[in-house]
Amino acid sequence: MSFSAIFAFLIARVPDLPAQIRGATSDDIDRLAELCPRPLPREYLEFLRAMGGSTGSFSALPIANCRASELWPHLRSTPPAYPTDRYFKIGLDLGIGRDICEDWFLDLQRGAPDDPVVKFEDEGDPDAFHEARVHVVARAWTALLQRHAFLFGAVGRRSFRQEEVVDPADPRCIDEAAAICERLGLAPALPSQPGLHTLERADLSVLLEVPPNMLRLEIAVGADTARVGQHFLEILRDNLDAAGDA
Repeated sequence: MSFSAIFAFLIARVPDLPAQIRGATSDDIDRLAELCPRPLPREYLEFLRAMGGSTGSFSALPIANCRASELWPHLRSTPPAYPTDRYFKIGLDLGIGRDICEDWFLDLQRGAPDDPVVKFEDEGDPDAFHEARVHVVARAWTALLQRHAFLFGAVGRRSFRQEEVVDPADPRCIDEAAAICERLGLAPALPSQPGLHTLERADLSVLLEVPPNMLRLEIAVGADTARVGQHFLEILRDNLDAAGDA
């Protein structure tokens, strides 16, 4: 999955977004590159060039500051508590409504070239870092962007929205759910990624996700009417139950 495809989707679905966003400056990108233990991952670099100065109304990292101009001064002035040869900070938790702030990182040793996104509390004390506290948010940087772009540009623009969780669930059930969606006339809006499908038809947008390290299927539905959305969910539930009983 490429950042350019996600960016094109956003621009097509949110026509006023180009006026809101700006890329990071070359100097700011160069400063970040100097602080990264390996060359900046390609998809993250493309994000910086397109939206690293401002993401406008689109939240690439919810409740976080991901502007390059504020990241690099923070990285230079804040003693890291984490292994800097593995984790590279890409977002500062704004701490709104939470006692514990968890910053956003790329895990550079887990899935290059499209690195997983993780969160953890950066306490500023190397002795306080415990890898067990690292929470994997997305299997890949582009998977996280794709999820947020689809919720923002498709599901969130429908008049009816609903979220459901199938828990516990076999992680393989996401492919069965996607097949049910396709039988109901939905087609991929963006290429599928492991654990993530984004599908649409004229009156309906559906996101299916099995989050990393979890045994549950998350479903986000946006529909033009409540009747369409609720009818779809009823059919999906019935068919998933039937598949599970088979």
